[in-house]
Amino acid sequence: MVRALLVLSLLTATAAAAAPAGKTPQQKEPHALGLALPAPNDFCELSPSQPADRYMLETAEQMNAGHNRVLAIFADCGQLAAMRGKGAVLNDYAMYMIPLSASDLPPTMTRAEFIELVAGTLGEPDTIEKAEDIVQNRLSEANAAIELQDLVSLGPLHRDDVALYTGVLARTAEAGAEVEVTAVVVGVTMIDGQVVTLNLSAPYEGQPTIDSLLAEQRDNVQRLIAAN
Repeated sequence: MVRALLVLSLLTATAAAAAPAGKTPQQKEPHALGLALPAPNDFCELSPSQPADRYMLETAEQMNAGHNRVLAIFADCGQLAAMRGKGAVLNDYAMYMIPLSASDLPPTMTRAEFIELVAGTLGEPDTIEKAEDIVQNRLSEANAAIELQDLVSLGPLHRDDVALYTGVLARTAEAGAEVEVTAVVVGVTMIDGQVVTLNLSAPYEGQPTIDSLLAEQRDNVQRLIAAN
């Protein structure tokens, strides 16, 4: 999972790159923001009071230092229990973060304006129907590219009135191990002027994985908005 955490860090930094970075970013403590961070369905939050969890949390914070502020990490509850008890690997996990590059946006910017800004930088499909065709083509190319590269972007997957969603495929197996590919879908949104990203990851098994992650992410972000 450690290598996968690095993938999440890189992806979030890329997704938030459209936001102009100020010379003196505002350093806001996440908890001071008062954000409610709903757990994805059947996920449990990693706790610093658990040794195995603490290692993952500290590793994520170190990897994101200077780029993203880690708010919380969640994982499939069953997998998390197995990791704590038997050292098992986490395959399905999620991470809330605040991109530091977006910490100095105009205070009057609305969520709709921010989504438009990110979409204009990353590009976006014109319609949901076209998006599905584009994603199919990107996946065909990505399936071949992932054999040669560690990280393959799927680009924007969807846009609605609360967030923009991007995706990536990443080889996450350690050296000498059988190659494994993780799919990540990132939801980028804004809450009360603060940019927040939610990354959701799962083992990649073709387009159904992307479709499932995207559907879950749209629900997750809607619940995040509703909770705040």
